[in-house]
Amino acid sequence: AAVSKGSSVVIEVHRLQIDSICPGRHFAESSLFMVVASVLHTLNISPPLGANGEYILPSGKMETGLLS
Repeated sequence: AAVSKGSSVVIEVHRLQIDSICPGRHFAESSLFMVVASVLHTLNISPPLGANGEYILPSGKMETGLLS
């Protein structure tokens, strides 16, 4: 059975536990952080504006659709 622990994976084989850690995990986490930081810095993430200049906020109401 494999159980995820953050960036490491614990694999149990016949009462032997091996903690195998990805050698590129620091690079992957840093790259992901830089992508998210760049998107948040460069893009204006906000609700759309209506005809009168006010924000149109989502209702938060659940609807049936493709995945529900």
